[in-house]
Amino acid sequence: MKEKYIFSGIVIVAILVIGVIGYRSLYQGGAAPLYGDSREVPAAPMLTGGYTAPVSVPAVVAPTTQPGTPSTKVQPIVRYTSTGFSPAPLAVSAGDTVVFRNESTAGMWVASAPHPVHTDYPGFDAMRPYAQGESYSFTFTRVGTWKYHNHLNPTHYGSIVVAE
Repeated sequence: MKEKYIFSGIVIVAILVIGVIGYRSLYQGGAAPLYGDSREVPAAPMLTGGYTAPVSVPAVVAPTTQPGTPSTKVQPIVRYTSTGFSPAPLAVSAGDTVVFRNESTAGMWVASAPHPVHTDYPGFDAMRPYAQGESYSFTFTRVGTWKYHNHLNPTHYGSIVVAE
């Protein structure tokens, strides 16, 4: 009977060690932009022939209005297609609401990095899949660079750069 407990203890310790090693290699090794520090900006994508495609961060700017007229700020939209999120880095101001629109035939479940725990920006998690044509909205109030991914396909990811 005592051998059974010793064996169970060894198995539990082995599982914990493997989990810690796996966590460190995936989430702290920087192998993929999704798993790195939330302040990192994804590297420019490499195309065939060694050419690096330029990465631009589109800014969302409120249009100028005449005094006394209400401001009509354009709501930023991130489109999800079969190839991923676009624009992948998106720059917004604190307090902006970003709409994530599913334009693919696959499900979209937007959630904060890292996968699968979604802890970088608590609350930034759609909590369910969205079908083609549906949209999920989230208001970013914290300044920083916030990575996200499709929980159903974590190879599709992007980031929202929130400025004051």
